[in-house]
Amino acid sequence: MKALVISGGGMKFWFGAGAMATLKKQGHKFDMVYGTSTGAICTLLWMQGNPGRAWDLAEAIKPGDLMKNSYRATKLQRFARAKPLADNSPMLDTLRLHFPRHTLNFSFKSHAVATNILTQRRKVFELLENDPDIYRYIMASCSIPALFKPVRFNDELVCVDGSAVDNCLLTPAVAAGATEIILIVLTEKPALKVNPDDLFDVIGAVADGHLSHSVERDLKLTEARNRLPGFRKIKVQLIRPEQRVPIELFNWTPEQAREAFDLGYTSALNMEQVIDPKANDAKTEGTDLQLCQEN
Repeated sequence: MKALVISGGGMKFWFGAGAMATLKKQGHKFDMVYGTSTGAICTLLWMQGNPGRAWDLAEAIKPGDLMKNSYRATKLQRFARAKPLADNSPMLDTLRLHFPRHTLNFSFKSHAVATNILTQRRKVFELLENDPDIYRYIMASCSIPALFKPVRFNDELVCVDGSAVDNCLLTPAVAAGATEIILIVLTEKPALKVNPDDLFDVIGAVADGHLSHSVERDLKLTEARNRLPGFRKIKVQLIRPEQRVPIELFNWTPEQAREAFDLGYTSALNMEQVIDPKANDAKTEGTDLQLCQEN
């Protein structure tokens, strides 16, 4: 079984869209798709069957269509009052407008990965055609703690960003039986420049660093798993930017979005096989074989 897994990364969504446009052009098909945070929006784009339309969405979707900061209080005052820094309620209508249910292909399994803050465990939402909450699942997956308000479904399920606690990107696909995974990571290796006076820039840098370390750990664990007797062998190919994606956490221009799209497109042309299931003769000393737990 073949899976597509897309990480989070603020609105580096356009890098993921460009990478998916290449995969679509090359004829890749997937039995399952998993998206975390903005990667969950990429999942909707793949379900529409035409990732290239993100080129036009660069004009149609503006920062205010996904979030707003209508509060008069300063960011520090918001923190002091235990309130979120921004409001992502506009995202719900934006998702419904640009990814209407009737345009989505539900013939393969698609998922949005969030975190249930009440259990501190990963929550994988399957996007089903008759489920009225599919857009709220995407919103929950994108709800960065402190920046946005959690999404409440019931007294036992209150969700935030999928990478908040257990950011093992490959684990849900592995648990579902995938033997081949293409992983799109929306952020480059360690953060390059950070403005310490810009709170959103700091949050973005921390999120990028957390994601980078999680990706490295996840790949090492999956490679180590391949070397254990009795385990299903898994092939992993990686698409990742080699340079900075020109988009801030939640701020961009159409030109920057299209530059990120083109970077994703060309990066996918150089997709790297990072885990070869046939190469299982390497030593395992010093490798932590404790796999990320599945909820």
